[in-house]
Amino acid sequence: MNDEPFVVVGRQLRPIIGLPSKADAVAFLDQEAKLWSWIDNSIEPNAPLNGVLGRYRPENWVQQFRNFLNEKTKTSFVQAMQQRYGADQCISSIDTEARAISLLSETDKTVAAAALATVHGESLVLDRNFMRDIRHRIGFAHGSTILAGLDPSIASGSARALSEARGDFELETQRLRALLEETRKTASKSAKETSEAAHALGVAHEAKFSTAQSERNEAFSRLRDELEAITKAYEVRMELQAPVAYWKKRAQQYRSLSRSVLLVLIIFTVVAIVGLYFLYDSAASHLPPTAVTVPYAALFRASTFALLMTSIAFWIGRVLLRIYLSTRHLETDAEERRTMITTFLALTRKSLVADDDRKFILASLFRPGADGIVKEEAAPDTMFAALLGGILKK
Repeated sequence: MNDEPFVVVGRQLRPIIGLPSKADAVAFLDQEAKLWSWIDNSIEPNAPLNGVLGRYRPENWVQQFRNFLNEKTKTSFVQAMQQRYGADQCISSIDTEARAISLLSETDKTVAAAALATVHGESLVLDRNFMRDIRHRIGFAHGSTILAGLDPSIASGSARALSEARGDFELETQRLRALLEETRKTASKSAKETSEAAHALGVAHEAKFSTAQSERNEAFSRLRDELEAITKAYEVRMELQAPVAYWKKRAQQYRSLSRSVLLVLIIFTVVAIVGLYFLYDSAASHLPPTAVTVPYAALFRASTFALLMTSIAFWIGRVLLRIYLSTRHLETDAEERRTMITTFLALTRKSLVADDDRKFILASLFRPGADGIVKEEAAPDTMFAALLGGILKK
């Protein structure tokens, strides 16, 4: 941290002007402008006083010094201060002489101007025309006594300065107190608003957290149920994977077998029709074309053989038809079982099947297979034997 003063001006027989910072320099210039504000156009122009009054008049130098403060460096301001208060020995607001002259200006500005010229070192007594004015002589006398430290305006000016300083201090104290009170109220209000905002934020956060927690619990519950359902469906699928493959394979086998049996049945029907046609035609050839004696023995043998072949043909056709229908039935049953198993897996994955219902579904899935051939006797029809017995009875 740099503790070097902003400006230091050394003067002969007067207090040193020390300005610690730029802000102090600004305050010093404001005080100078206020102190010398009594120098205006109302003072009667006079040659011996014009030079001094022009030098102290604020409009002629204060703004220039302020402009120097606005520069990037303080060199110009320091040089101007050294020149004005060091080389030119101008008095300032920190000097008792300046406060005494300011007090005189309240009574008569011309007397104050003459006193300022005397304090500043102008030889007014050499100008007879100037000294003819009694106000100039009074001003000269006040200036001399001020330099000697005997003028009562010095004490009055110092008291006035102290009173003004006290007033400024009290004003600044009131402003500071008001600022502190306002700051305290603002801080209290800000703290209250912050507390309310924090409470509202906490409530909102708690509500959002509760809602998010509920949503997470619900999502977790759904995922857990889905995972359990998928696990159960996977286990059931692994258990039923072999039955599904088995019934699929059986359905394909039954389908192929039914097609083969149907083809054989069609071929057999065509062959049987053609064969029976020629067989009956051969039996009919034993009948005489004219009214002659009928050869019963030959006719009986031919008819008996024809009836026997007809019974055998019908029996074989019936067996083939039953085999075809049985394979079709077994194919449909296999497809239904496979469909029921896949449906059961889908229902298990969606958790729509209870454990109590599972035994009934599995019982229907694993019921014994139906077979249309083995349940009925597949022996030849007795129609031919009954017919032959009736003929023999006759």
